[in-house]
Amino acid sequence: MAESAALPYRSLTPRNRIPMVLPMIDTNGTLRHRAFFDVLATVDEASDAWRAARAGLVTLRLLDAWSEYGSGAQSSLATLRAQDKAFKYEVDAVQSVIAELPTKGAERRLLSSIVARIIAAHGGEPPRLVAPLFAYARALHVRSAYLLAADVYAIVWDAHIGDGAIGTVDADVATAAAMYMGACYRTMNDAEHAAQAYHAAGSLAAMRGDEHNVLRAKLGEAKLVAGRSDLTTAHDRLAAIIAGATGIDNGEIRAEAWHELARVAVRLGHFEDAITYAYEAWTTMSDTMERERILVTLGTLLLQGGYADISREANALLAETAQEPLIRWAATINLIEIATLERRELDFMRHRRVLAGVGLPPDFDAEFGYYVGQGHLAFGQPSLAAAAFDRAVAVAQRYGLAEVLQRAEAARAALTAGRALPPPRSTTVTPRPARVNRVAEAIHGARLLAAASG
Repeated sequence: MAESAALPYRSLTPRNRIPMVLPMIDTNGTLRHRAFFDVLATVDEASDAWRAARAGLVTLRLLDAWSEYGSGAQSSLATLRAQDKAFKYEVDAVQSVIAELPTKGAERRLLSSIVARIIAAHGGEPPRLVAPLFAYARALHVRSAYLLAADVYAIVWDAHIGDGAIGTVDADVATAAAMYMGACYRTMNDAEHAAQAYHAAGSLAAMRGDEHNVLRAKLGEAKLVAGRSDLTTAHDRLAAIIAGATGIDNGEIRAEAWHELARVAVRLGHFEDAITYAYEAWTTMSDTMERERILVTLGTLLLQGGYADISREANALLAETAQEPLIRWAATINLIEIATLERRELDFMRHRRVLAGVGLPPDFDAEFGYYVGQGHLAFGQPSLAAAAFDRAVAVAQRYGLAEVLQRAEAARAALTAGRALPPPRSTTVTPRPARVNRVAEAIHGARLLAAASG
């Protein structure tokens, strides 16, 4: 959606008259917490993901019910007693569902804390729900449950700009919630709601004179522009962000901008620049999880450059140690491709099994299908290859993933017609320039350090 397009607005509190965008969570306007219902409808009821989604949903519905009916204002004594009895029954039911989650899991602890604070607020204490709700959203985000996380971030954001019953949400927390919401939607290819969230975060930051988060919101918007393939505009915006992100407080923003600029440079055909930008991002970034994301990009660029051995080491490090599931999945897909290119069939089978049955995001799911198809083809399984290509095409068509759709359709058509596909490119060692040797040494050192630390 174009950034200048009309968006739904809601007003801030009276002291802040600047209109703000509230990102829409339920796009059909009728079902709250739709993301949780979607998980319950699509995953196996015996799975941990299903139980976790059910526990989250019943907790949030308890919060909704308490927020709407819990005050007891203008109610008769009999009505209050009936409501109190129903509330206690509902709390018991919710707690029993939460108790089915793993004892040591963060989500069980956080959901229990949310329920405990609802009970306290129902008993007359000031509501103190912001912290556990935000922490729960972050836990969902870290385990790559992006749409679930966005749903909970929206509760925090809504409480800041409206009259939410969860307690006071300060501007720093609200800005972070909107920014994370944008990242979640962008990851799930929902550019419309991601744009709303980034715009909301940037507007609030600008109103407060918070230049750091203004830059961060601009970075999110630049990534969306790149996602629309307006590469020249994205390149210019990213370069401006790098130039403006001065000072020690903006080091991570500079690193993220370098990282995105590497992706843009590849798509513009500036391959050598892309490696330089990615390495600059990796060495500049201090956040561990962001460094892992950058290393995925760097490993991919190295593979494209003919340095399969360095790329294999980078992706093996990520597949073994990355904190975020999304990063491990990306690295494993890369390892599937490398195993195919190097004709390592046992490695191919091992890496493929890791992702079999995982609920991958659409772009990952399409890439997984494509590279599994290539692997089956390389190892003499054309029927399995055809099925994998079919799945990649179906996912890419459904979610409008044009680039992988073109590759998967070409592979499927060639296989159906009995035409020989182009052989995999050579994996012979490409002579390494000094800057690539420097990258190889850094990655090898990081893997040695990870092995030593257990």
